[in-house]
Amino acid sequence: IDGVLFTKDAATILVYPAGKAEDSYVIPDGVTNIGDDAFYDCDSLTTITIPDSVTSIGNQAFLYCSALTTINIPAGVTSIDSLTFSDCSALTTITIPNSVASIGYGAFGDCADLTTITILNSECEIYDYSDTIAFNATIRGYANSTAQAYAEKYGRKFEVIGESPTLPLGN
Repeated sequence: IDGVLFTKDAATILVYPAGKAEDSYVIPDGVTNIGDDAFYDCDSLTTITIPDSVTSIGNQAFLYCSALTTINIPAGVTSIDSLTFSDCSALTTITIPNSVASIGYGAFGDCADLTTITILNSECEIYDYSDTIAFNATIRGYANSTAQAYAEKYGRKFEVIGESPTLPLGN
């Protein structure tokens, strides 16, 4: 579709051409997966819009998207894999929704302009590596969360966004 490669059923975006000169791209509604390396080295894209239908973002999906400044992760995404946003040097802020249960190795490493990352799942498993989240980023999350534990372990600035929400007990 417009030079972008999808699986036959159009559920997975496989490759966005690195040489494509556009500065923004809207992933079509109905896509559920962003494949490994799908936007690898797409250094002209500043904005990528991900529809709510996406539930999976693959390894290195946005690696070396050096001009990327804006991206929203939809609430249906459950994990951010290894090196997903690594070297997105123009990315300044990002919010990780409550649905994300894990952040993989180096997912936000070497994001030179990343100033703030907000992690809304107080129990989100963050890969235990100093460069999973860029050194310069302020990590925001709930008090006594895994985000706070990661920030303290690696000497990062941490801002509390409140007490961890409590879930109602089932019957």
